[in-house]
Amino acid sequence: MNSLPKATVLLSIYKPDETFFRKQLASLENQDYKNVEVFIWDDYPAEDYSTEIANILKKTPYTYTKCDENLGYIKAFAHMVEAAEGDFFAFCDQDDFWEPQKLSRSIEELQKQDAILATSARMIIDENDNIVIPNLHQQSSSPKEIWQTGDDISCNSVFTCYALGMTIVLRAEAAKQMLPFSLNTGHDKWSTMCAAAMGKVLFIDDVLQRYRHHSTNVSGALNFIKEKSEYYEWRVGCAYALAQELITKFPNHPQKERILAFANARKDKNVIQLFKLRAIAPQIAKFEILLKFMPAWGFRLVRKIIRGRH
Repeated sequence: MNSLPKATVLLSIYKPDETFFRKQLASLENQDYKNVEVFIWDDYPAEDYSTEIANILKKTPYTYTKCDENLGYIKAFAHMVEAAEGDFFAFCDQDDFWEPQKLSRSIEELQKQDAILATSARMIIDENDNIVIPNLHQQSSSPKEIWQTGDDISCNSVFTCYALGMTIVLRAEAAKQMLPFSLNTGHDKWSTMCAAAMGKVLFIDDVLQRYRHHSTNVSGALNFIKEKSEYYEWRVGCAYALAQELITKFPNHPQKERILAFANARKDKNVIQLFKLRAIAPQIAKFEILLKFMPAWGFRLVRKIIRGRH
């Protein structure tokens, strides 16, 4: 019997690019950790990838489950967390690439530091596997990218995603305690903010995965937002609801007052409070201070400029 804790990779797919998907599966097959299983949830009923998966995952145990109806990625990951077994869970996307030591290093540090959740540095690659940024952690100036183990992110992570999903490895028992996942944010942000409320989260400086930037990435603060009113309704409204959800789940949260104060400042468009509390989420505070005085046409112009950069 394998004495190593079991690592279960939770991989949700939806009409994946077959080339990218094969490369991701190969990177899972080549993990150097010796007690891994892969739980694949196919969230698109009309296609079947069972043959392709079997051709690549030859030595790694896996289950492949097709949905009856599309759940969407948040509910898909929540379902897998609820259904999966194992000691550690690792969230996985369909189009990235993991270094062979991804699981072994993450689990080693989680055990050594008695932490709940681990994230790690990532390389940025393009559609052709060319390296765009060798180590985002070293080249970024954004607080969400350059934080270190020991930093208190229990407030900041409520408003900014401090750990991208494909970088996260966490204790399975803790993950199940995070259920139900909030529908007001992604599974990665919810998991990180819950973990930070529950105990220690850590950042591993090693590059353990390659994040693929391409035309179909689902990310960006202004994705699907076309008007200033929509920004306040969807981005600010969801952030306010999310803060309420977290405090309901963790009523003794040590950063409760600051979390609620910043959420209320955003909802009320209180620029004075946003300025005072700007350290919680500097980019959000700066943008929303300007946004209050920005005409609707100005918002559309800013959106066009931002989206043109990606």
